[in-house]
Formats: sequence, structure tokens, C-alpha cells
Amino acid sequence: MGSTAVIPLTRDPASFAAALASAARVFEEYDVTGFRIAAGRGVPGRLVEALALYAERLTGRPPSVTREFPSIEDVGDGGELARRVASLCEDCDNPVYIISPAGRALAAAMAMAGVWLRDGDVVHVHFYFGPWRGLPYL
Repeated sequence: MGSTAVIPLTRDPASFAAALASAARVFEEYDVTGFRIAAGRGVPGRLVEALALYAERLTGRPPSVTREFPSIEDVGDGGELARRVASLCEDCDNPVYIISPAGRALAAAMAMAGVWLRDGDVVHVHFYFGPWRGLPYL
């Protein structure tokens, strides 16, 4: 049975590169059959569409895309943000929560949602060696 990779996309310029890199790396390591993209407020549509196209090329299926996904500033509470992530992922098969492209609050909320739903994996893609230290996987 395949997994659904849940990947956030934020306004941070590094988020797009991290999302692309993380999607590829998780696709290599997990039986990913689909992606669910949570694009935050203010993310340019062209970046959301580019990530969606890339995800579709990996799996052969168009991803589910939620635009204007709330931030901690929108909901004011980490627990509420985690509940929003959990409701986004309730129908996902074996979710893989990719926290690498997220900011601190959203990454924590995604991890909490994974614990609440008691399924799936929480994944962070990061280089720890060589001249790539701290950069996303590409």
C-alpha cells in the first residue's frame, strides 16, 4: 500500500527548493503514490503550480493542493495549527509528513498531527556532511 507525502510550501524563498528536494528524496525512500501540498498564504501561484507539476511527474497523479493554508499567526495557537494539519491529512494513506520546507511552528504542528493520527512518518531531509552542510537535498 502506498503513502501520501504531505509537503508544506511557505513564503520563505528557501521553502520552494526544500520542497522540491524533499519531494524527490522522500519519493526515493518511500512508496509514495501521491502528494498533498499545503501552500501557505502569500506563496506565489507559479511556485505552487511548479511544485504540483513536479509532484505529478514523480507519481503520475496530480497532487491535492490546499492554498492559503494557515500559519501560526493566522490561528494564534500551535495546537490549533496541528489540528488543521491533522484535518488536512485524515484521509491520507500512510502519510509521510515532510517538515523540511516548513517554518518552525508548522514543522512542529505537522509532527504533532502525525502523533495525533498515530500513523505515518515525520521526515526531515538535511545534509550533514561536506560543502552541502545545511542545504536541502537536490
